Amino acid sequence: MKKKRALPYGYTMSNGKIVIDEKEAEVIRQIFHDYRCGMTMSELATRLTNHSVPYCEKRVDWNKSVIARIIDNEKYTGLGDYLPIVGIKDYREAQVCKTERTKKQTVKDDSNIGMIRAKTVCKVCGERMMLHCEPRNRIPVSWACSNPSCKCKVLISDELMQLRIQERMNLITDNLSLLETEKECLSDKAETTKDTAEIRRLCDTNNYTEEQLLEKILSMAQTRYNSLQYTPVEISTEIGMAYEKAIPQETFNSELFLRTVEQVILAEDGNITLKLKNNIII
Repeated sequence: MKKKRALPYGYTMSNGKIVIDEKEAEVIRQIFHDYRCGMTMSELATRLTNHSVPYCEKRVDWNKSVIARIIDNEKYTGLGDYLPIVGIKDYREAQVCKTERTKKQTVKDDSNIGMIRAKTVCKVCGERMMLHCEPRNRIPVSWACSNPSCKCKVLISDELMQLRIQERMNLITDNLSLLETEKECLSDKAETTKDTAEIRRLCDTNNYTEEQLLEKILSMAQTRYNSLQYTPVEISTEIGMAYEKAIPQETFNSELFLRTVEQVILAEDGNITLKLKNNIII
């Protein structure tokens, strides 16, 4: 029969005293950090299980309830005989985040933020942006880059986030020409023009070998091939039809968003760019 934990995760006994288990304590600190940055309890449990992080008696089957017990356990702030593992500020912010998320479960727009969060990336480094709770600020919601080496952080409310995304989609609805793709970038066009000119010069001088001409032709063909951005016709057609049928709206159009948007690119100043599913940037 497996031994049950006599102490909360993160603590152990040494010489009759409760001391911190540093390996487990690091896991706890990461849980509090990532939960405040927007990860759900289920996501945290899944990640820890996938990384085979032991919980009890070499068990690695983390679940939502285990994560909830850790986040709710005030002993981690240093209550009673327990040494502090997390700061009181971090603990309180986690409780505020938990309360706000519970409240939002009954709010219709929460599903909108959920789908937006799944697609939002950092403009600085391209990594995923995560929701972070800032209860003391005037705007209580911020987005923080999940990349530890990137310091990008954006204060923006849920309402403003949805509004700016809808403004970009409205821009497309009013300007369908934005959906037209350029299959060659300017630098590739310049290289192609250069190769074409060199081939013509060789032909005009009649001073070339067959190998030289073949090399130039293959070089130009490779440049053109590299410049092609493969986009399935069906995707571009579907996106075009979606925006043709759409009308500008003041509220967030979740159906159009899910159907056409691949990524929400969030900049440090709060500006938003959309990457559509056919790779067009708006």
